[in-house]
This record gives sequence, C-alpha cells and structure tokens, in this order.
Amino acid sequence: MSNTLRATAASAIALVALAGAARPAAAQGTDKLSIHGYLTQGYAVSDSALIEGIPKQGTTDYRRAALLMRYATSDNDNFVLQIAHRRLGNSPSMQFEPDVKVDWAYFEHTFAKASTRLRVGKAPIPFGVYNETRYVGTQLPFYRAPYAVYHEGIYTSETIDGLTLTQPIFSGSPWAMEASGYAGSFSYLDFITTRVSPTAYGYIGQRERASSTLGGQLWLSTPIDGLRIGGGGSRYTVQNAFFQPGNYSFDGWTGSVDGKFDRFLVRSEYRRMMAHKLMDYRAWYTQGGVALTQRLSVNGQSERANYIVSAIPAVTAGYKVALVRDDAAGVNYAFTPSLMLKLEGHQTKDHNIETVLAATAAPVQGKYFISSLSLVF
Repeated sequence: MSNTLRATAASAIALVALAGAARPAAAQGTDKLSIHGYLTQGYAVSDSALIEGIPKQGTTDYRRAALLMRYATSDNDNFVLQIAHRRLGNSPSMQFEPDVKVDWAYFEHTFAKASTRLRVGKAPIPFGVYNETRYVGTQLPFYRAPYAVYHEGIYTSETIDGLTLTQPIFSGSPWAMEASGYAGSFSYLDFITTRVSPTAYGYIGQRERASSTLGGQLWLSTPIDGLRIGGGGSRYTVQNAFFQPGNYSFDGWTGSVDGKFDRFLVRSEYRRMMAHKLMDYRAWYTQGGVALTQRLSVNGQSERANYIVSAIPAVTAGYKVALVRDDAAGVNYAFTPSLMLKLEGHQTKDHNIETVLAATAAPVQGKYFISSLSLVF
C-alpha cells in the first residue's frame, strides 16, 4: 500500500474512532459549558497544474478541524471560543497559515424581548449562505464552499474584529426576515503573481488589514418552505496593498437564492467587489442536488469569476482574467447525520491555479479530484 493510501486509511480510521467518541465528549460539558467540533480529512489529486493546493502527485495534507467551546453565564449571555486547524496541500499560501489559530473569540448577548443578538469580539461575518459553516463538511454539498464567491486561503476573511448585530423581523410570518449588520476591521492575505525576471514569474504575499469596515445582510423567507432570498453589501479601506498607491476603499454586494427542500437542493449567489479605478471582481455559482435515498445524494455545481484590473501608470497594465471556470459533480454518502463521505470531480479552464502564471497568459485547462470524510460532534 502506498504512503498516500496509508495516510488516507489512517485518517478514515481516526475519524470513525472520533465519531464513536463524540457522544461521550459532548457529555463531558457542564450545564454551562458545551463543546462541539468538526473534522474533515481529504485526499486530493490534480491531473495538471497545482490548483487550490492540489498537486499532480496527490496529497493527504488537506483538512479542516475545529473545536468550539461555548460557556453560558446566563440564559442570554455566552462566551464563544473556536480553535481551528486548516491545511491546503501544497498551496504557497500555507506559509502564512499557522498550524493552530484562534478562529472565533467573542461575547454574545441576546436581548430577550426583541430577540436581538449582539456579538462583540472576533466573530463570523454575516455573509451569504455558507460563511458561518464554510468549513463544516456535513453542511456542504462539496469539500469547500464555492471558491468563486467565498475564496479560501487568500483574499478572504470569515471573521471581523468588532461587533455584529442580528435582528429577526416578522418572526412567525411566511415572509419572516433576518437583518444583520457589522462594523470593525479584518485581516486577509494579499497574494499575487509578479515578474521576477524578463521571462519568469513568482509569488509574493503579505497580510493586509481592512479597516473602517461596515456591512450588512438581509434574508427574506418565503411561503415556500425551505426557500429564502438574501442580499448584502459592505465597504472597507485598505492601505498600501499590492497595486495600491495609498488608500483604497472597496465596495461589495451580494445576492443569494437558497432553496433547501426535503429531497432537493438549489442555491445560487452573485458577488461583486469594486475599487474605483483599481479593480472589479464579478463572480457567481449555481448548485443543485438530489437525495436519492436518506443517505445517498448527488450534486452538481458551476462557478464563474472574472477579475478586471485597471491600468496604473508605472505599476501595472490593465487586464481581464477568467479567474474561475470550475464545473463539478459529486456523490455524498452519510453513514450517520454526523459522518459523511464525499467523492467529487472538478473540471477547470481558468487562472485559478498556483503554478506560477502571468496574468495575461492563456487559461489553463485541467481536472482535479477530492475524496473526503467529514465528522461533526
């Protein structure tokens, strides 16, 4: 048996063992302390370029894990801490990722009469369908949330350092709503291809701080059980990022349709991010899925994203990149509600690769495969 297969088998055995231990672990909490977590171990292989950390040789260094601890000081007050570990194979962005990090750390208060929820600290951003559960494998049709809209490793932050406020509206109505707002700052990894010689390109990366962040989101339920519609917007400022001479404000908005029914799943989201006279990013995805049995389901997904960079004198020429062109199909099998196996294949023709490539080069066509086992407790 190869080392890769041994590693995959060992990961699977460990996950099954954890699944058996999940119930006793949860029972160890007191009335005030609860502990939950997730673990997804994957094996991934590409047939061509390095894409999302996946090499041609294959890798088992592909996982997400977290422990979430919630301590209730009263019926309406909670302290929440989540510790996380994530690996993205051979992705060069991993040099900026610690083995273990504090993912969430916030205080939450619920104003009982109004059902208003306030979070203060490092909390998940109210954004789209998947942001708060983007790494919980049993909640996702595929290994990851759609890259075109949510990203992974670079140009993304799941959390904000500040405060978030969530308010239910018309609770109990067929047209119930949930409004969320947030303010603060966040960190993300800026990562680009740059010319290192007349004929060669390389990567450079740096951590950026997005300040003066303001944003919000609104979800609207419908009389159709399982169907909701949402939208949101945000603005933040970044100083001296790559290609940015000085301060730039980024404006973004999203639109979402989320349909989760007894046997069917239909979702689609659109995202646009803009910085005046600098860049324009436009992305969307569509997902569909069918539960063939209580345990077996099949899913399909299509993602697209275009990245337009304006010309900046003495810095960069303007260009347009087909950043993401990813079509996928997958099969999921749930051994239990908390333990799921996924097999998925992707076909791409885009610039979303980590093999160094000039921004103006032709898109690279390829395929990659991911198998994963996910546990929650």
